[in-house]
Amino acid sequence: MDIKTQADLIENPSFTTRTARYRNYVSRKSTPADRRATPYKGRYGTGYTVLVPNWDSTQYCTIVYYIRK
Repeated sequence: MDIKTQADLIENPSFTTRTARYRNYVSRKSTPADRRATPYKGRYGTGYTVLVPNWDSTQYCTIVYYIRK
């Protein structure tokens, strides 16, 4: 399966998630189909990261780590 967006990750049950805050702006109008998945290999394992809007702040967004089970 070729994963390019958050919508692809949501459909795939072989990932677990973690979240954190990240200093960046992401438009609140974006949809899961618009949000690009970036490959990730680090502290939590291997998988993908996606930046999603933070409704409490415009200076920080939420970074979601999709980690392979």
